[in-house]
Amino acid sequence: MKSSISQTTCEDVRNDISAYIDGELGPDVEQKLESHFRACGECAGELNSQKSFLHALDVSLEYHGDIPLPSNFTRSIVTNAEARVSGLRRPRERRNALVALAVLVVATIAVLGNDLTVAVSAIAVVFEKSSALIGFISHFIFDIALGAMVVFRSLAAQLVFGSTVSLGSLLLAFAISTIAISRLVLRNSRV
Repeated sequence: MKSSISQTTCEDVRNDISAYIDGELGPDVEQKLESHFRACGECAGELNSQKSFLHALDVSLEYHGDIPLPSNFTRSIVTNAEARVSGLRRPRERRNALVALAVLVVATIAVLGNDLTVAVSAIAVVFEKSSALIGFISHFIFDIALGAMVVFRSLAAQLVFGSTVSLGSLLLAFAISTIAISRLVLRNSRV
């Protein structure tokens, strides 16, 4: 809610007319506005014109029109929209997209003109740095996996072939983990 109007000038009143109509003002501010409306015909006319506009807007929104809509109107709109989206999956649409992409590439080359070599070299540097980073990450993961396999192989050779109890517990752990993983897969495939 607005607190109060410091001076009841026409400009202040016109700024607060919509709040007055919506009932967002305090009682003291409403009294000041109403007394100003009684004294100022111009502001009272502005109030009446805004009230008339809101009334006309309400009436126009309530008007249903003379055109009857079919009972399955919404369903036909949705079906039509889905049919148009499914057209994007057709090979002809893919070919059109590739043609549009080729036109954009040619237009980009034409716009770049002399700066094309600079742009291509910048793209090459980004590609080179990205491929170096991807190569580093893949070698890092490979080295960790290889090290883990060597450690597990050494441990397995000591544990499995060292005693029958360790072999049995290892087989039991393998069976439990297989059952747990299969249940997780089945549970997630149902969702």
